Amino acid sequence: RSYMSLYDYKIKTTPYLDTLKNDPNFIYKKGISSGVVTDVAIPSFFNMIKRPDGVPQIITSNTCLFKMAKKNGFTTHYFSAQAQGQLSQLKSYLCPSSIDQYTDGTTVTKDIDRPALDEFLIDTIDKVDFEKPNFLVLHQRGSHTPFKEDYPKEFEKFTKKTSEDSSISQNTLEYQNSVYYTDYVISKIIEKIKSKTN
Repeated sequence: RSYMSLYDYKIKTTPYLDTLKNDPNFIYKKGISSGVVTDVAIPSFFNMIKRPDGVPQIITSNTCLFKMAKKNGFTTHYFSAQAQGQLSQLKSYLCPSSIDQYTDGTTVTKDIDRPALDEFLIDTIDKVDFEKPNFLVLHQRGSHTPFKEDYPKEFEKFTKKTSEDSSISQNTLEYQNSVYYTDYVISKIIEKIKSKTN
């Protein structure tokens, strides 16, 4: 969030989200991940782990969001831009038997270790029947190292030439571009869901 203009970063990296800032239907908060790696953060999130040593809780699957959603009549979807190989260590902690539709980035890249760009998630929304109650997860790759590989060339807005700060590192510029791309992807996701639910 330190690099998002939504949270008052001085550079306009999230122009779309900025327009929603005062919309009463838009909720955004400051969050802290439960882990610095996906293999810890995702299982902890989807099993609502509140404290360290949550493995026994995860193993019971009693607090697994997918399992609870399924039990309450929701059709469940887990669409991820991450590659199949990147998800292999955590998939079993997501109650896979409670996920009706599962798709990962390898379906696009055809490479077990290569993720898709996050735009891939926009089209996955077409697989959802919004006439029914759904629990839908769109797992973005987002701003993941190496940042330059996570956004198309046309989203290279922040460069040494355009920056007012001559001391800014190339890595920070690439990170800003990845945040800018994420803002675009979220805008398209929101537009598509609105069009299908109106």
